Amino acid sequence: MSRRAARKMPKPSAIPHRLDTSFLRARPWIARQVGKAPGLALFWKAGPADSRLGMLWILTVCSDPLCPCRDVKVEARSVPDSLAYVKVIGDHTELASIPDPGAHEGPAARSEALAFLNIDIDTGAISPADQRTPDAELLAWARAEIDAELLAHLRAAWRAAKGMEPVEAKSPIFI
Repeated sequence: MSRRAARKMPKPSAIPHRLDTSFLRARPWIARQVGKAPGLALFWKAGPADSRLGMLWILTVCSDPLCPCRDVKVEARSVPDSLAYVKVIGDHTELASIPDPGAHEGPAARSEALAFLNIDIDTGAISPADQRTPDAELLAWARAEIDAELLAHLRAAWRAAKGMEPVEAKSPIFI
């Protein structure tokens, strides 16, 4: 990169940090999946007719160590139990599904409900992140998932983005 190009780039601390999340394989039979990197989470519950309902969280954290914020931004999406994996590279999110033998569609999984949320890492309080009204069912499910273990995970993600603690590669947490 040339010096000129480097000068035009914004300072890293001024960029909201979408946590380095690359890949999470969906396992709908497991109630909670928190990926190796702290930027993705999948939650599953029983759905109609022996299906499973999924909720995907993609985390974004302010990376400015001087910013006093104490929240994590979450893009929450409903996902089908045919989801095979989630891949996030930068701002691009790819959802792939297990192909239905009778369907002629490609491998893309579709998310339906969507909510942009702020989660306070100290209290676990969830509020809408923007003026759009989040899907009520998705919002209620997100609130029900908050517990001490998940808050500890969100705090670790926040600290890592602020440069307070390195992100260590850990085995996924399955509950």
